[in-house]
Amino acid sequence: MRMLFVDCDGCLHPDRFVSCPGRIGEGLPVVETRLPRRCQWVPILERLLAPHEDVGIVIYSSWRYIHSHRELVHLLGPLASRYLGVTPAGRSYESVSAWLKNAAGVGDYRVLDATRGDMAKPAPQKLITCDPRSGISSPEVQEQLQAWLWADPWLDAAQ
Repeated sequence: MRMLFVDCDGCLHPDRFVSCPGRIGEGLPVVETRLPRRCQWVPILERLLAPHEDVGIVIYSSWRYIHSHRELVHLLGPLASRYLGVTPAGRSYESVSAWLKNAAGVGDYRVLDATRGDMAKPAPQKLITCDPRSGISSPEVQEQLQAWLWADPWLDAAQ
């Protein structure tokens, strides 16, 4: 089984806190005036994952602290059957590592992240970084995810 660890804000919908370089307070978060529709890009992820029944989803975003499992399943909509839970409390990469350490049968994984703020330095090779304004709707992010989804695991293991 393969696992996709998902950060919700900025990956499944635009992050309403976007850094605005070139303005007063450069690099500080600015609250967008319109709120994004939550999980609006789930259908894109659903389409990408459809041929790959071996991929499960684990939420590692801050949503794991504020939403119940039932609410997360509801928010994931058509991806609900792939939902396998949340990572333990802690910083992003450490929580993903802890989850993997306690999981059996995970052959490969990717981390879909919009901020990279508390990821390990240097960033893990298994990280797919999204622009928080376009998330999974970005063609570049979709290409990276597709490359992983369609990769031959036997060739990857031999390298």
